[in-house]
Order: sequence, then C-alpha cells, then structure tokens
Amino acid sequence: MKEISADILKQFRYIFDASMDMMVVVSQSTNKLRMLNPGMCSLIGYSEAELVGDDICSFVDKEDAYALQAAIQHGSFNRLMVKTVDRDGIYRHLEWSGSRAAGDDLFLIARDMTDDVVMKNELRNLAHFDGVTGLPNRYLFEDRVQQGLAQSHRENRLSGLVYIDLDDFKPVNDTYGHDIGDFVLRTVSTRLQAAVRPTDTVSRIGGDEFCVFLPLLRDEPLIELITSRLTSSIAAPIIAPGCADEILIGASCGVALYSRDGDDLATLMRAADKRMYVSKSKKADRVRA
Repeated sequence: MKEISADILKQFRYIFDASMDMMVVVSQSTNKLRMLNPGMCSLIGYSEAELVGDDICSFVDKEDAYALQAAIQHGSFNRLMVKTVDRDGIYRHLEWSGSRAAGDDLFLIARDMTDDVVMKNELRNLAHFDGVTGLPNRYLFEDRVQQGLAQSHRENRLSGLVYIDLDDFKPVNDTYGHDIGDFVLRTVSTRLQAAVRPTDTVSRIGGDEFCVFLPLLRDEPLIELITSRLTSSIAAPIIAPGCADEILIGASCGVALYSRDGDDLATLMRAADKRMYVSKSKKADRVRA
C-alpha cells in the first residue's frame, strides 16, 4: 500500500481537529485509540494523550461495548447509538458511524444525540405516565391490561381489576389548596404501589380515581387480601409539608375478576366501577344514618 504523504496527513489532522463533530481513529485489530479530536476530548473530559493506546470501550457503557466492538470488526457501519460515560460519570448518547481509513485504521465520527434521546423520553413519559404521580396513565394501563388478559387467557388463570375512588379528597383541595392535594395524590400512589406485587400495575386514570390490575392471581382470597391492603394503606394519616393538620382520607373500591365478570377490559372496568359506587353509596348511607 502506498504511504500517505506527510502533507496529506497534516491536512487530515487539521480537518480532524477543526471539525465540530467528534472523531476518533481506532485500530480495527486491537480496538485501541490512535487519535481523538478536540470535540471528542471535550465531551468525555479526557485529553488525547490520556486515551491514545486505550481501548475505545474504556469510555463506553458496558451494555453497548459489545455492539461497538462488533461494528468495528465489521469495518464499516452507520448510525450506531452508543452510550458513553464521561470523566464525571455522566452518560451521553452518541450516534457513531465508521469507515476504513488506511491499513488497520478505522475512522469513526460521532454526533451527540443526548438532547434528542432526552426529548423522546420526555415525550414518552408525557404520553404514558401521569404528570402528578408518575404512575402509568390510562393509555399505558389499558395496554398493560390487554397484555395481562391475553396471558390469563393462555394460561387459564384468574386476574383482577380494582377500581379505587378516594373518599373526602375534594375537601383537601378546597381547604389546603392544590399543592397539598397533589402531595396527597403522590402519597397515595406510593402507598398503593407498596401494597401490591411487582407484577401488578397501579394507574391514576383521572382526578382522584385509581385502577390496579392484578394479573395471574392464585385464587380469589388473594385479591381480597390485596384489596384490604390497598384500602388500609390509603387510610393511614398523611402529613403534608407546611400543613399543621393530619390529612385523613379513605377509599371506596370495586373489584372485577377475569373471567368471572368479563373477558375484556371495558367489561371489567364497568363491573369494577359499578361495585365501587355501591361501596361509596353504602358509606354515604351510614353517614346519613
């Protein structure tokens, strides 16, 4: 192979260093870094002298290292998303492309896609999670229930849906304001999640209403036990910051079972909602009496 002249190497180094993109030259056979431009050094917080001779995966997240190594062995690749870790332990999402340079060397160029990834994650959270509590919203809840019911059907197993409406929540907002009301909702959310199994899904479906999906139950007594846990956890006093009073609320629950009460989400929701209102009306009757 004809040697590259010193003038061409000098021109390459000038362009390499001046580029706004992050660039490295790496040995294909050893994965060792041979050159890094200032853009890459600035991002990861190391000087070129500190990294030349090191494996390129020394600043790549372990989960993505294998994919980058495989791409380098292939010799040419485009738009491989790789997480890197800078000197301070901060993760960045880089999109790498690579092509052969000369001899054993590969020329890699990376673009920082962190802002795009963060924005996509934020949009995903807005689409799937409740903004106040961080719980799955109705859209994500329905998707998880559909999957759970399909599994229950395949395995001929029992599943449960619990519809929860908080008692006496409106006076909290009226008396203490919406900031305290939101704190109460977040506290209830945390308590509900702590009262169920890791495989269950708790969702805020609107206002002061929550739903809990309990897939693949062993038997009906188990759902009774979990429902009792849910209502007990909500009933415990809540101490809100800046509020001198203990806040006491309760909950009315309605339960529907797959497939006794229905075999689809809409039917189960109606059945659970109806039973929740029966429970709430009985409480109201007791208060009036």
